[in-house]
Amino acid sequence: MKNDIQLERIRAVQRFLNGERPEAIYTSLGRSKAWFYKWVERYTADDNSWSESSFSRPLTKVPYNEGC
Repeated sequence: MKNDIQLERIRAVQRFLNGERPEAIYTSLGRSKAWFYKWVERYTADDNSWSESSFSRPLTKVPYNEGC
């Protein structure tokens, strides 16, 4: 089952694919332009997992310097 955030992403992309202006979409949702285009770029018609979040954790750990 998809959560509310995923459904919002799916609906936003569907509106775009139906020809609605991008600015009208992200403004009506209270979202940023960057948020909107991030999900438009991730959209893949044959992959249902495109709307899921991916972790943004750094791949490496920054060393802690005790003497600083």
